[in-house]
Parts: sequence; C-alpha cells; structure tokens
Amino acid sequence: MQNSSKKMRLCGIWSLDSSTPVSLKLLHNISNILGIITLAIFVGTLTADLMGNLNDLLIATDDGCYLAGISVIIFKVYKFHRQHKRIKNLTDATYRPIHEFKKSEDSGVKEILETNKFYEDLGFTFFVTLGGFLVIALIFFVPTEDGALPIRALYPFNTTVSPMHELAFSLQIYAVSYGLMAILMMDTVGLGIMRWLHVQCIILAANYKNCRLDNQSTYLKCQENSDVILSFSTFDEQDKEITGSTDCFVARFRRCIKNHQRLLDTIDELNACFSSSMLMQLFASFSMICLTGFQAVLGATTKTSLMKFVLYLGAALSQLLYWCWFGNELLYEVY
Repeated sequence: MQNSSKKMRLCGIWSLDSSTPVSLKLLHNISNILGIITLAIFVGTLTADLMGNLNDLLIATDDGCYLAGISVIIFKVYKFHRQHKRIKNLTDATYRPIHEFKKSEDSGVKEILETNKFYEDLGFTFFVTLGGFLVIALIFFVPTEDGALPIRALYPFNTTVSPMHELAFSLQIYAVSYGLMAILMMDTVGLGIMRWLHVQCIILAANYKNCRLDNQSTYLKCQENSDVILSFSTFDEQDKEITGSTDCFVARFRRCIKNHQRLLDTIDELNACFSSSMLMQLFASFSMICLTGFQAVLGATTKTSLMKFVLYLGAALSQLLYWCWFGNELLYEVY
C-alpha cells in the first residue's frame, strides 16, 4: 500500500501531506497536469482515427480496443481525484486493525497475515511484469510501416517527418506508460482493501468460534482467545461489560458484534467508493476481450501481432479475474 501511494503521488493522483516541501508539491502538480493532458491527446487522436476509418473493421476494432482500455484508466483517475479523501479514510480504516494484528503473538493470525502478504506481493509482481510487457509490445512489437507510429492515431500535423514523428512517438510512450502505471497502482489500492477486509472477516469468524471459554476446537492456534478478540479494534470505554475484567461469553460475543458492524460499515464505504469503478471495469474488460479476440482471429498475420493480442487478452482477463475473485471472496465471507 505504501509503495502504491508513493507511485500515485508521483503520477499526481494521490494527495500529498501538508508537510510536503513546496518543490515536491510543484512536481506533483506538474505530473498531474502533464498526465491528464497526455491522456486527453491520446484519446483525442485515437477517436479521430476511429471516426476516419469506420469502414475498415480491423482498424476500427483496434482503435476501439485502445479506447476501451484507456477509458477505464481515465475514469478511475477521475474517481481517485474526486474522492481521494474518502478513499484515504477507507484505507486507514482497513489497515489500522491489520497493524494491530501484526503485534499479536497468535501463530494462526501470523500465518494468515504472512500468507496473504506473500500472495499480495506475488500478484503485484505479476501485474508489474505484465504491464512492462504491454508497454514493450505496444511500442516495439507492433508491425508498422516506415515512419508510422506504433499506435494508430490521427494528429493535426504530419507524423512521418522529423521532429513531429518523435513528438507524437514520445506522447504515445508517455501516455501508455503513465496510464499503465496509474491503473496498476489504483488497482493495487482497491484490491488491497478487499484482500485485507477479507482477512479481517476470517479472523472475526474465528473470534466468533472462540467466544465459548471451553471451546477447544478453534481456528486460531493460541489459547489466549480473549486477547485476540480485544485487539481487533477500539471499543467504547463506557461499556463496562465489554471493557471490564469479567471475561464471559456475553462480553466476547458483544465484542465480536461490534467488530462485525464496523467491518460492515467499512465494506459499505468500499462499495460506495468503488462500485462505479467496478462497473466501468466490467465494461472495459469485456469490450477488450471481445475486440481482441476478433482481431486475433482476423488480423494475427505475424508472430509479433499475435503476441500483442495475447498480452491484451491476458491483461483484460487477469484484471477482471482479480476484481471478481476478491469481490466474491469478500462477499462470501461477510454474508
């Protein structure tokens, strides 16, 4: 999460702290403005090329595939800009209990945290690698004629002569790199929230099982069940039955109910922040899958173009799979 927030600050998406030096704030604003302008130019030139080649099905589907992918990036960037405080509060509410769990001596809790951290790092490495291959495939593996750009686009100037060719080429490289980095970091934040809320639900379910003092068939491996339950979150100090020294079934059960309600509130906030982004993700991924499949059947004339289509399809499928998988796991665990 920390690495993702740093890279989003580098892209100008994530807000800076008030104590940030003026020079970094200036760099943050420049990166933000430059990224938005570059994406706008990229979309505009793609749309112009699409409108001018509606009669050519291969060109139209190729442009449509790019537009579908870039549309979800622009939408998520807009959502993160508009709701950055809300998303930041959501991440704080999600990771605060996780930091408390890290202090636990319970081997079951440690095993859950370490396993999920490993798979989170593995997934992040996979998407970074896939994003790198996508940039290389888009820029260098696409078969082009002499003087043509790697991504079809219609500019208001002649891009086949220098220095306009280099200018258009640089704009495309920056737009693709910026867009892929932005979507990777934003998805890492969203998927990370879902993953660690799911972890909290698993531990909460174990706490429910541990409410009985004589229950030896527990999920957690530590016998200090009360300490694990108490470490889940901060409780109302005025509730003597919960915070008092008496350790009974009612007190434990009420603690679990309070934690359960807190988790439900956090998940409701997650839905409010990311539901529209998920809808846009479904639209973009399905569009890319359909258009890429169509292109692969009719336009895969070389190994390089076939590799490009495979990478497109893999990116769309893996992104959709990750969001649906974690969303379904979280939904199942909560309800």
